[in-house]
Formats: sequence, C-alpha cells, structure tokens
Amino acid sequence: MGKKAGWLFLVLAIGVVSFLARNHNEKSDHDVDAVIDISDDDAKMNKAIEEARNSLPEFIERFKAPQPGDENFSLKVRFEDENGTEHFWCSMMGVKDEKFDVIIANEPQTVKNVTNGMRTMVTKDMISDWAYMQNKVMQGNRTLRVLFEHMPEDEVNDLKKMLGWE
Repeated sequence: MGKKAGWLFLVLAIGVVSFLARNHNEKSDHDVDAVIDISDDDAKMNKAIEEARNSLPEFIERFKAPQPGDENFSLKVRFEDENGTEHFWCSMMGVKDEKFDVIIANEPQTVKNVTNGMRTMVTKDMISDWAYMQNKVMQGNRTLRVLFEHMPEDEVNDLKKMLGWE
C-alpha cells in the first residue's frame, strides 16, 4: 500500500463534520478521533489535494468577502515531525502574504508538535484541502470524497446528509 505515514488523515472525514456540528450545536454519532490511512502515492487523493490547492485563490477570495450564508471557513493542513505526518482541520482566522492564521481543531494522534486549539501560521504548501459551509451545504472538502471509498456506506450516507450533499 505504499508509505502509509505520508498521508495519515486524522479525523479527516468525521473531524470536519464534528467540527461543524459543534459550531451548530449538533451531535455526530461517529467516532471523532477516527483515523483513515491513505498511501502517500494514492493517485485519487493526490489529485484531490492538487485540485484543492489550485482552487485556493477562490477560497481565499470567499473568506475575505463572505456571502450571506457562508460560515465555518476551514483549512486542512499537513503537519510533520519525527513521529510522522497528520492532516488536521483548522479554523481559518486570517490570511496575509500567502500565510494562513489557523487554529487546530483536532486532537493529534501521531505528531507531537501541535495541539488541539493551538493557533499557528501555515503556508500554502502545507494545505491539503479547504472547506466552508454555504447555506448549510459543504463547499470544497475534495479529500473527503476520496475517503468515501474507504468508509462504511452508512457513515458515508450520514456524512452526505450532514453536509447537504444529498
């Protein structure tokens, strides 16, 4: 399966939903700390990340000038240390000179150089996805669509409902 440590997606699918649900005072029945391992040479995941990075300018524009119904702007960010690699959903706080001010919204499972709730600056090359809600419909989150192939059907259906994708 290739090097699994390359794309360890922490709370990737369920984490964003739980993060958004907390912001809406809703509850998710799924394990908030679910981990899905994806090989770093997974072509579909790498394509989704590339698409997310290529569309980042539109996300930034929308963040800077949100429309009615836009909320919960988030970036998925890759962090690495000697223990491995993890991707975390982070609340978007600001952007300046292609540096992004974010707050980590997940508990680390592998890396030890970040903590849940930590505020930090990240660069574009660290970003693996973006998402926001527009009138209760998730925008972006391309990597989640790839992860659906690795998840139980009932979880996929629940997530699609929560994200307004049905």
